[in-house]
Amino acid sequence: MTRPRRFATLIPTSTPGSGGTGSETPTPTPTPGSGGSTAPADATGLVTSIKYDGIGTTTIAYTGTVGDAQPFLMTGPDRIVMDIPAASFAADFANGFTATSAKMGEVVVDSQLLTKVRYSYYSDKPSTVRVVWDLQAAAEYAVTKGEGTIQLSLLGALEPVPTTPTTPSGDKIFKVVVDAGHGAHDPGAIGISKKTEKSFNLAIALKVNALLKAEPRIQPILTRSDDTFIALDERAAIANRLNADLFISIHANALPGSSASGTETYYNRADSKTFADIVHKHLLAATGLPDRKVQTAGFVVIKKTTMPAILTESGFLTNSKDEAILFNEQKQNEIAQALVDGIKEYLKLS
Repeated sequence: MTRPRRFATLIPTSTPGSGGTGSETPTPTPTPGSGGSTAPADATGLVTSIKYDGIGTTTIAYTGTVGDAQPFLMTGPDRIVMDIPAASFAADFANGFTATSAKMGEVVVDSQLLTKVRYSYYSDKPSTVRVVWDLQAAAEYAVTKGEGTIQLSLLGALEPVPTTPTTPSGDKIFKVVVDAGHGAHDPGAIGISKKTEKSFNLAIALKVNALLKAEPRIQPILTRSDDTFIALDERAAIANRLNADLFISIHANALPGSSASGTETYYNRADSKTFADIVHKHLLAATGLPDRKVQTAGFVVIKKTTMPAILTESGFLTNSKDEAILFNEQKQNEIAQALVDGIKEYLKLS
């Protein structure tokens, strides 16, 4: 685990009605046919493609520099709207537009949450691209801003505000945020054979996510699902804004030299100690490495979260034995299962 550098931003969900109802009519709209292959003078970024991956994530790729794109939720009908300031469409925009001269088009989607993704040249003063996600129902989402990309991922339908007494606690769906440390330009620890911590962290997080998805009373949420860099403060903010029940940050360790070995688990606040103790017990059994105990620390992601939060260090990448274990596929499966078993035991679901 190493200190991160500068970062991209991840913005979690809005709440129903935060954008209200309203028209999407652009004001003003460009003259039909204007824009063509020439971007407006104030467009410092060009959108080159808008693609949906089939499982919930839309990626908007661009060149140059765009403004701060802040999505919001609208109702009547339910939809997510994102305006991208200082942007226009590239001349060779991959998805193309409808047959009309107006710059607009859509990506048809077959999803339980989403019907289609619409996009248009929304305004020329200032130059703005608008992207709209037409939803089956109000949904939670997260936005990841990377180098030349903006990704919006649907996380699941929002629960309606109850008008009658809430359901018994035995039916509660627990939100668990799974955080793969580091990413992109921040590799984290570098292993003795040059393997990177960020790769281990993501591999385990994806496995944990897949296992938790099979649990009917757990909704897992990843802070990152690919090689993206997310701010430390934002990782904590994601969990807080989603009102998550648990937060677990996945890491691997490093120290000068090659002798340090073992498994550690960290917590910050007293309300996280039991969670740390339970997960550490399972993780230690999975790695088979020396027990470096449960410890307290002031790591941002476990200090600024408001729910029980822990950070795991499965082993040392600077130790050849530890590194071999952490990058063994079967061991990774066992580590992921151990984390899930710890989560379930803490939530009294096992």
